[in-house]
Parts: sequence; structure tokens; C-alpha cells
Amino acid sequence: MRSKVISFILAIGALTALSFGGRQVFAYDSAAAVAYAEQWWNGRNPHYNDYNESGGDCANFVSQCLIAGGLDLTVCDTCTWIDSKGCLPRCRDLHTYLVDYLHLTWETRSKGQVEPIWFLPGDPAIFGYSDAHPRTHAVFAVTGDATHYATCNAHSDNAHHVNITQFYTANPSFDRCTYYHISSHQIHGLDVSSYQGDINWNEVYNSGYRFAFARASWGDESPPTYVDAKFQQNMENGYTSGMLMGAYHFAYPDYGTDAASEARHFLNVAGTYLTNGYLRPVLDLERGESLGWTALSNWIHEWMDTVNHETGVEPILYTYTDYARNLDTSLSQYDDIAPIVVGGLNGHSSSHSLRHL
Repeated sequence: MRSKVISFILAIGALTALSFGGRQVFAYDSAAAVAYAEQWWNGRNPHYNDYNESGGDCANFVSQCLIAGGLDLTVCDTCTWIDSKGCLPRCRDLHTYLVDYLHLTWETRSKGQVEPIWFLPGDPAIFGYSDAHPRTHAVFAVTGDATHYATCNAHSDNAHHVNITQFYTANPSFDRCTYYHISSHQIHGLDVSSYQGDINWNEVYNSGYRFAFARASWGDESPPTYVDAKFQQNMENGYTSGMLMGAYHFAYPDYGTDAASEARHFLNVAGTYLTNGYLRPVLDLERGESLGWTALSNWIHEWMDTVNHETGVEPILYTYTDYARNLDTSLSQYDDIAPIVVGGLNGHSSSHSLRHL
């Protein structure tokens, strides 16, 4: 079996379909966040705390917008104050979450400089007035694009569709603004196995990856017994680092092992991780065409049905594009997302384009 590490880019919302539930990763709906900012810029949502009379409500309002966009701010274990509603009432904590947890694009620009072209609706910004107070007033972009300056909404002094220059005019002490861009479209993940050895999962996470599939088992003997030596280590350490983890089985349909046996072997190995907080189980299919496409399609159905029966969720089929084109069309029921191969953990690209149906 050859070494491989595949990197995925997923569309927003895809991990909801991929997951058993119970754990969130970075997935952001900027349109929902903007809609919230437009609804509540001049009012206070009674579900949340109001800090207007106790230091200002600006960071709290931006926090609410981010939550409306699907983000979980409570994961920021380096933030100094997360309130009872899951918001970050302090601008410095908001900055810490955006930079240290989301690892997004950000830049501080001086007064008089135009905002970056990547500062778009759904993005926050924070004004400051000295090196000692670099981030003191948070705002939230609601209009604009790469050719038109953004306008923002804000709390404390309620603001609606105010541009950056107007904020500086209204607050002459401001001398800088830090801009942040949250991607609404891509979440990055990996496929790993024992071939990668001991993985530094904190380094993986800090590189911007948010999910991974780890090989649990494979089936090149009858009955199947092989277990990936790094599976449990990868699952535990990946999860601890903040990654959303999932397990996969490397199939050997052409070795004479029936699909149900391989599925039960996978379930015995990965069962602890087939529950809330983890990704759905995956069948990695890269061989078996010698059986013929109809027989191979039937083998896949049997594996999928066996795992589905035990876990209550449909597994994911992960295979070659050429395979996907030739397998029975009934397997299209497993079409939830389409990963795109862009490279690997060690900087290597796959020699083929993989996708699941």
C-alpha cells in the first residue's frame, strides 16, 4: 500500500453533513452574520447581556454577529473573559479569538489609510488610539466589496452603515484600525495514516487545518485483522489539539474478503470514535475494479449498509474520480460534499484526484 496524505477543501456547511454532531469547527456564514448586524444595530437582543452602561457594548455586539454566523467563541481558551452567553465583551479578547483561534487574515492600518480590499461584509474591525490601547472599539462590516469601501454597524454609540472615515471623524483620538477577514467558503482538512509517523497535531492545527480522517483499519486478508498502528494516537492527539476527527477504512474488495466482514472489522477498531463529536465513518476505495463495476458497486453497498446499520448514519465514500464515474449511480446517495485534492501534510500532492460520490 502506498503512502498518501490527501488535503481537502470543503464548502461552508459541509462538516455539518459530515459530522455525527456535538463538536464545532471553523465554518462561517457571513450572510447570516450580516443579517443579524442589520437587525440588531439599533437595539439589544434580550437573549444576550448588554454592556452599554458598563464599558461599552461594541465587542459584545460583534460577538453576537459572529455567533449568528455559526462561530463558537467559547473555544478560545486564551481569552480572559467569555461571558455567560458565549460572547467576548472585551476587544482584546475578540482580537485573540480572531487571530489565535481562527488564524484568519488581519492587518492594522494607520488613520488615513484605506481599508484592505479583502475587508468585506461579515468581517469585523477594531479601532485603537495608541500603542497602549491598540484595540478599543469594534465594528462590523455590512456592505461593500473589493471595489467599494465598506460600511459598518456598531454598538455602544449605535452606528448604521458608517464608513471607516466617518468613525475616525466621530472619534478623533483613533489613530489606527485593525481589519480582519473571515473566509466564508473553505475549511481545510487532511487524510492521515501510520505512514506519517508521529504527527504534531498542534502544528497541524496552527497551520489552519480543522478536520482530519485517520486510517483505522484495512482488509487485505480474510478475515481482516489489520489495524493502523497510529490510529488511536492520531484520533486522541488530533482531537485534543482542536481538530474534528474521523475514521476511515481502506478497502480491499479484490482480496476475497466480503464487505460485511471488512465493515465489522472497521467497527470493532473505530467504534469508540463513531459517536457525537466526530466525523462520519469513511470507506476509502482505491482498488477492486478487477471485480467489475457492478460487483464492486454491490460490495460498496454492503459495506455502507453494514456500517449504517450499526451507527445510524450513512458513511462517506472516498474514491478516485474515474471510479466514481463507473460505479452504479445508486451510490450517488452518498453525495454530500466533494473534497478537492490540493496537497498533503508533508507538502506532497496526490497523483490522482480523489472525491467521494
